[in-house]
Amino acid sequence: MMKLMKYEFLRRKRLLISVLLVIVFLEAAIYTGLHLGGNWYIMSLAFFFILCVGGMLFPFIDVVSNYFSDFKNKNGYMLYLTPNTGGKIIGSKALFALIEVIAIMLILWGVVSLDLNLLSRLFPNNVKPLLAEAANGFQIAFNVDKVTFWTVSPMILIAIMQYFTNMMIAILSITIAKTVLSNKDFNWLFALVFYFGVAFAMQTVNAGALALFGFAGDMINVMKANSETMPHIMRYLMVGAGMYAIWSFASIFISSKLLNKRTDL
Repeated sequence: MMKLMKYEFLRRKRLLISVLLVIVFLEAAIYTGLHLGGNWYIMSLAFFFILCVGGMLFPFIDVVSNYFSDFKNKNGYMLYLTPNTGGKIIGSKALFALIEVIAIMLILWGVVSLDLNLLSRLFPNNVKPLLAEAANGFQIAFNVDKVTFWTVSPMILIAIMQYFTNMMIAILSITIAKTVLSNKDFNWLFALVFYFGVAFAMQTVNAGALALFGFAGDMINVMKANSETMPHIMRYLMVGAGMYAIWSFASIFISSKLLNKRTDL
């Protein structure tokens, strides 16, 4: 597994370094624009949007494109000729994907924190009240005394698990297209349709699981009482995390089994 992880890193090393340099450049430009003021604010806002959206999309695009290239390029041919099982191959890709997601979220957390800190110093009378109001709303909704990394960590965990699960569903879609349907025309189209279909089914099933645990009833009571506090919020977050874990495991397990049986290079 470690050798496969090393392989995944080495094949992406240049790309990862390039992306990191782009992030540093964009953040430097954002920071400079905020200091300069005036029309430079527009540049800072545009670069901030590009950094956040691009940063969030990068892990998904990277994992999916690299996995798809395994079935098209020589490096994939050599990979599947090794004695590694489908479980080890998919497992290494899943672990690397998880590390990528966590890393990019930590980087974006640092970028947002840095920019908010600068804005708070530049516009203390405008930004600080907005941040305080947002923090107060979070404290009321989640019934916590203070907004810290640990109090928001459940939300971060859910976001990571949701993102990772969607990546694994995409991996499963490609695996089915290149194994079970390898001799069919337009199997890439099936992979796309299958991904969106499973993603929709996942959200529907997850919503049903939350309803079974009383989420709908609590929401109705909150609206009736005109309250801002959502009761049992941690319970629902744990249910959501459990559902995403099940979907991820199922996607990895099925992909591994299919990869062991038949691989179309």
